[in-house]
Amino acid sequence: MIDTHLAAGESAFEESLSELVDVDGLQGRWFREGDGHLSSWGNDLAFWPTPESLGRMLHDAGYDVVLEVDPWVMSDRRFFVALPATYTSPVMGVRRQVPALVRSLRFRASRQWRAARATEL
Repeated sequence: MIDTHLAAGESAFEESLSELVDVDGLQGRWFREGDGHLSSWGNDLAFWPTPESLGRMLHDAGYDVVLEVDPWVMSDRRFFVALPATYTSPVMGVRRQVPALVRSLRFRASRQWRAARATEL
């Protein structure tokens, strides 16, 4: 599970973000960390990739299945599930069960989305 900020949508941290930049072929924005207790330890700057750049980074690292969990926490902060195509569940003991897992996660996420949406209406 990945919980990360992205260079997407509007951000409550606009004053701490750079303009869109290209770093080693990846697009994103630099975030000035600061020294608060929620800041990344030992980093002055953090790179917030665009959603497309994050997808490319994960694919290049061997994660062929990337699911974005909806609804988003914020437009610039999202949750992802990333799995390699050869994922094997230690519980089920079945190889190549990514398609079944993807269907299950999509169903569960859609149920949660519908339930959250119903409470808003």
